[in-house]
This record gives sequence, structure tokens and C-alpha cells, in this order.
Amino acid sequence: MRFALAAMLALAATACHKDRAGTTTTTGGEIALEPVATDQNSDARDVALVAQIRRDLVTDDMLTMRAKNATLIVSDGVVTVRGDVASQADHDRLVARVVSVPGVRRIEDRVRIDNDEK
Repeated sequence: MRFALAAMLALAATACHKDRAGTTTTTGGEIALEPVATDQNSDARDVALVAQIRRDLVTDDMLTMRAKNATLIVSDGVVTVRGDVASQADHDRLVARVVSVPGVRRIEDRVRIDNDEK
């Protein structure tokens, strides 16, 4: 019975890992998973911060829809921003808007510039 339970847990862990395949970075020789939207911290301050950032982005008429739809993950005031934007100017404006929100301690910039229209 213990063996069956251990096998099921191992299989579940492998399945979860495969869901995030291709989202790894290496830092100092260590492999770490990139944060995804489901990694959003449920701390009230982080939830309020991500809501404020999102409000600031969607009300900015200078940002494209692609930039406004960037993925935001906040943990202890550290904001990871992921997604694709069409230009360097859009990237710079997106990052500047995020950094300008009070409570942002640091930004992890994972935004890619992709000139192809989607």
C-alpha cells in the first residue's frame, strides 16, 4: 500500500513539473522554475499591489493591449513581469509603470520584444 501511494505521489509530482516545462532559468548552476500566474502570493499586500499595478496598466492609453496583458506575479513586493510586447518603447513604458507603483520593491523583467503581430 505504501509503495502504491509513493508511486502515485511521484507520478503527480512529475505531471505538475511537466505543466511548467520550458520555463526554467539557471542561476549559479541551479535550475529554478520561472514564476507563473498561479504562483501569485495570497498575502493581502501582494494582492492589493498586483491589483494596483493592473489598474495602472489598463488605464495607460500609451500602452498597447499586449503590454496591458502582461502576466504579473507579486511576492513580498517583488514583481515578475512576463509577456511579449511589440517594441522597445512599449517594454520601457510597461516596466516604468510597474516600477512607479508604491510598494514595488524590485522588478524581475521577463518581458520579450516580439515585433510579430499576434
